[in-house]
Amino acid sequence: MMEECSCEQCGKEKKAKLKLKAVILVGGEGTRLRPLTYNTPKPMVPVLNVPFLEHVIRNLKEHNITEIVMAQYYLPTSMREYFGDGSKLGVKLYYVMEESPLGSAGAVKNVEDFLDGTFFVLNGDIFHNRNLTAILKYHRQHRAKATIVLTPVADPTLYGVVETGKRNKVKRFLEKPKPEEVTTNLINAGTWVVEPEVLQRIPPDTKFSFERDLFPQMLTDGLPFYAYPTDNY
Repeated sequence: MMEECSCEQCGKEKKAKLKLKAVILVGGEGTRLRPLTYNTPKPMVPVLNVPFLEHVIRNLKEHNITEIVMAQYYLPTSMREYFGDGSKLGVKLYYVMEESPLGSAGAVKNVEDFLDGTFFVLNGDIFHNRNLTAILKYHRQHRAKATIVLTPVADPTLYGVVETGKRNKVKRFLEKPKPEEVTTNLINAGTWVVEPEVLQRIPPDTKFSFERDLFPQMLTDGLPFYAYPTDNY
C-alpha cells in the first residue's frame, strides 16, 4: 500500500482543498427587474421553477465547494427561509448582513471572519457553466493573489473591459471605452478567485469595489493578478 504523503506542501494543499469556500454577493436591490423585485430579492426570482440562487449553489456543489457565505443586504429573510442551513442541497450556508451597501469588495471584507483560505467570489445574479475546478487549478498554477474570469462581448463600449498581457496577466481596467480606445472585447464575468491576505487591502465598514478600487490598487503594487478568459455560457 502506498503511504500517504505527509510533507508540509501536501499538507497545505489538502488543508486548502478542505477549506475552499465561496462568497455569493446577494445584496443588490435588482432595480432592473422591477416590479418583480419590489418584494422579492433578485436571487430568489424563480427560473425553471426554483429560485435563481439555487442554480448557483448547485453549480458550486458540483465542484465540491460546499461552504458558502451569503453577503446580504436587501430583503434577506426569504433566502434564509427557503435555503435554511443549506443541508437540503448538501452544502453549509452562512448569512451575513450589511448595515448599508458596501460594494463588491466591501461586502467580502464584511464576511472576512469566515474566510481562512483561497475562496471564490460570485455575483449572485449570473448564470454560467464555467469549470470552477479548472479555474482554481489555473489560479494556483499562476500563484496568483487574485484571478478574474473574463468573457467576450460583441460591443465592449457598453462595459468595463480588462486588458491582459503575457500569460493573461491583468494589465489595465478601462471603463466603457470609446470605439477608438477598444483594445479587447473581454469583460469581467462576475467570478473571482481570491487569496485571503488580499482582504487586508480593503478598509472595514467602507463601500469598496473590486473592479474600481481593489484590483487597480493591486495592479499598481505589482501583485500577481491573472485573468481566466472563457467563452462558456
